[in-house]
Amino acid sequence: AQPAEVAAALIAAHGGARALLPWVMHRFAPARADGLAAGAGRPSRTTSFIALGLGAAILLLMAGPARAVVAAAAACLALILAPLARRRFGGITGDVLGAIEAIAQIAILLALVATR
Repeated sequence: AQPAEVAAALIAAHGGARALLPWVMHRFAPARADGLAAGAGRPSRTTSFIALGLGAAILLLMAGPARAVVAAAAACLALILAPLARRRFGGITGDVLGAIEAIAQIAILLALVATR
C-alpha cells in the first residue's frame, strides 16, 4: 500500500470510530454519576447526528462510497457493547466508550483492507 492510502485509511478509521461516541453517549446513560462517562456529558440528539454525519463524510472522502459503506457497517458492530454494558453495569462507562471506539477503529481498518 502507498503511504497516502495508509494515511487515508488511518484518518477514515479514526474519524469514523470517534463519530459513534456522541450517539452512544446520547442514547445510553452513564453507569455512575461520578464516572468519566458522566463527566463527559450527554450530547443532544442533534449533536449526535451531526457527529455521525461528519464521520460518514470522513469515511466517504477517505475511502470512497463502496468501501465507506462496508467500513461503516463494520464499525457499527462495536455498538453491541453499549446494551451489554447497560445490562452488566447499569450504563456506559469511560472504558466502555474507549472499547467501542477501539473496536470500531479496528473494524474499519479491517474492512478497508478487505475491500482493497
